[in-house]
Amino acid sequence: MLRSGELRWMVDIEEDIGDDNLMEERWRTKHPSVPAKVQELAGGEAERGVQLEADIEAVVTIRAIDGLSPMMRLRHRGSTYEIRRIVDRTGMNRELEIQCAKVDD
Repeated sequence: MLRSGELRWMVDIEEDIGDDNLMEERWRTKHPSVPAKVQELAGGEAERGVQLEADIEAVVTIRAIDGLSPMMRLRHRGSTYEIRRIVDRTGMNRELEIQCAKVDD
């Protein structure tokens, strides 16, 4: 369960509105200034069960938002992160753990 003081960062959640036929990406902010807990991982590894995922560079925890998908991305402090997976650890749809990989801009 998240405590209110843990959500001390703000992230923007963006969606791709580009033309799939032209293979073009254009991003727009769908959810601006979402309160979040951001953990940047040293070495780019996150535990998934007993297995380590080498491509995860940050874990972002937010209160649940409907419609969030791995087709979106996050922006935090000038960096862009691809959403690799979204996990509802409690199963109660109250908070989401978003596992991300950093994107070179």
